[in-house]
Amino acid sequence: MRQEIFGGKLREMWLQHPTPDEITVAMLHTIQCPVLVIAGDHDEIKLEHTLLIYRSIPQARLWILPQTGHATFGLRPEWMNPMLESFLSEP
Repeated sequence: MRQEIFGGKLREMWLQHPTPDEITVAMLHTIQCPVLVIAGDHDEIKLEHTLLIYRSIPQARLWILPQTGHATFGLRPEWMNPMLESFLSEP
């Protein structure tokens, strides 16, 4: 039961925070380093929101993974790990 309560609160936090007041588009425009924005095509985060983040960060790259949701990191490490290693090893 405790785990269900914790899971529910964690899910609520992920879906409701940060709020638009906590991270604004203007703040995203100030990020000056490469950013890899990752989402699944069945993600809980709406594609429009993911695209807004991607378009707001000057050096962002977008990676939408097919047939995945928000748990892609845990479910598809064979996809995630090589891509992250490649991204992080770039100059």
